[in-house]
Amino acid sequence: MKKIVSIYFLLFCVFSYAQNEYPQVLSFDVKIKEGNNIGKSNAINETYHFLMLNSYEAIDLRAYGNKECEFKIIGHHLNKIILTYNQPSKLIKKGMCAAGIEKGILYLELDDHNTILKSQLHLLESCLLSIEVIKEKKLNETTTEYLFENQQTSASYYLIVDHNNATVTKNMFKTD
Repeated sequence: MKKIVSIYFLLFCVFSYAQNEYPQVLSFDVKIKEGNNIGKSNAINETYHFLMLNSYEAIDLRAYGNKECEFKIIGHHLNKIILTYNQPSKLIKKGMCAAGIEKGILYLELDDHNTILKSQLHLLESCLLSIEVIKEKKLNETTTEYLFENQQTSASYYLIVDHNNATVTKNMFKTD
């Protein structure tokens, strides 16, 4: 099975290179099967298309964004990973939001076999959907709270991101 995955990945890279879309890969030492600790190195910081879990397993992040999407790992704990993402609102630079940006948080939870159990995308800023962060506040050294608003629906939400424990909590904003 390892050889099949490696061959598939190699063929994919060759095909992508031929199409001038060579994927960028973040590779880091991760031993998920040994205690489910994702990356103990602080060198894990940026990835673009693939999140390499070990030398033969990867998560294709293109399923969560367009081909211009860039990801950055901001937290991991046991089998949970939090990434920020940033991508253009549109790949064709014409019309409304041609220069717009879509930003958010991607939360991934894996099982012992590196299968994705849970994935959540949380938009923080979106030109297309008129979503923007109103306030960003550090609650402590490892936790950030975002207050963002959907201007189309006038709904406001809190998103609390704990980088140390790799948790993301979304709550409706309540006015007193």
